[in-house]
Amino acid sequence: MVSLILMMTLMAFTPSAWSGERCEGLVIRQGAPATIKAGDKFTYAIRIQQAGPCDLKDLEITDYLPQGAVWLEGNPRPEELPLREGDPNDPLPVSKARWKGRVLQQGQGLELGVTLQLGEQRPGWIRNTVCVTAPSITRKCDVIETFVRRE
Repeated sequence: MVSLILMMTLMAFTPSAWSGERCEGLVIRQGAPATIKAGDKFTYAIRIQQAGPCDLKDLEITDYLPQGAVWLEGNPRPEELPLREGDPNDPLPVSKARWKGRVLQQGQGLELGVTLQLGEQRPGWIRNTVCVTAPSITRKCDVIETFVRRE
């Protein structure tokens, strides 16, 4: 009997998906050039749309930059800038930019622009990953790839 009461009490105070506290429906899209030349400056767009049935608060958007790319600009400017700046040929681990505390109302969208400088690297694919988190949604990510050519 005591166990049953304790279990019911815990269930009453434990957040869960069925209690209406989750709000899925976030859509992330990225737009980037299909190919770029090594050493080029390039810009891509991040579009986030709230297609779910509620407003989202305290969104955190993290852009994991492609390896070998150096941050030049973000519009709007992120609250947290990449730590790595300088030589685009530096093989340090991937850096990131982060926008914090954003709000998206139901049906509303948000667009972010990112400009990077690519280092002189071997031809091949680079990958940009964007992840969005908020207290009321499951973390969601989107990946886009761009081909780097020599000439």
